[in-house]
Amino acid sequence: MFEGFFHSPGNHFVLKEMKQMQFDEYGNVKGKFLFLDVHKTPLVNDEGKLIGVVGSARDITERKRVEQELIAAKERAEESDRLKSAFLANMSHEIRTPMNGILGFAQLLKEPDLTGKEQIEFIYSFFMPEVERKGIQFSFKNRLPSKESIIKTDREKIYAILTNLVKNAIKYTKKGLIEFGYEIVKTKHTASLRFFVKDTGIGIPKNRHEAIFERFIQADIDDKYAYEGAGLGLSIAKAYVEMLGGKIWVESEEAKGSTFYFTIPYNVE
Repeated sequence: MFEGFFHSPGNHFVLKEMKQMQFDEYGNVKGKFLFLDVHKTPLVNDEGKLIGVVGSARDITERKRVEQELIAAKERAEESDRLKSAFLANMSHEIRTPMNGILGFAQLLKEPDLTGKEQIEFIYSFFMPEVERKGIQFSFKNRLPSKESIIKTDREKIYAILTNLVKNAIKYTKKGLIEFGYEIVKTKHTASLRFFVKDTGIGIPKNRHEAIFERFIQADIDDKYAYEGAGLGLSIAKAYVEMLGGKIWVESEEAKGSTFYFTIPYNVE
């Protein structure tokens, strides 16, 4: 038995016992980059003293190249699978909403003397089938008499804003309730309608309350539903609200829920 040292490029070994050592090395050999499979065996004399090292090296550059290509291919396949899963989740989510709308329309067609004046009731009927399937309480509040609740504004934009907010509430609420509606807010010189969409969902971190209204930004929540959609709904809602002369904001607490508010000028028809 013996203790000794030997040195090879990039490695420094202490030999504690007489045994063969095997390891991989790489380096520049005559201007060519090679991977080598190195074997080294201590050489001792009759007295057991180390007198040298016998070694051999085999070129395994091609094997290493193939291994690296296989690793890269595996990573690409995993990334492709992840993207495919995300795509299917998005498609499922985006297809599900209009399908629910069709069911909502079917319910509306059963109503006698149906008119196009009450937008809040229409949105309620539109989303009711999806909400019922999740077992969530769903309600709306009209806080103005009918003759005072018909206003001059862009109907399609109001519909798009409320649809995006209610859809988000459904997506991030697993139990509890969702409520939406509006009320009039008056000051000395102006009056506006303040709409709200309230849920008992997973909530939004306080430091993300403003960022979520930016394009392609979500709340960075550790939840699978955070990856559904493109992150455009709230930015579109914000743009529409501002086009109508109002503002939008959120009040939210993680694990307790969120309430989105937006205002528009109150111009009675």
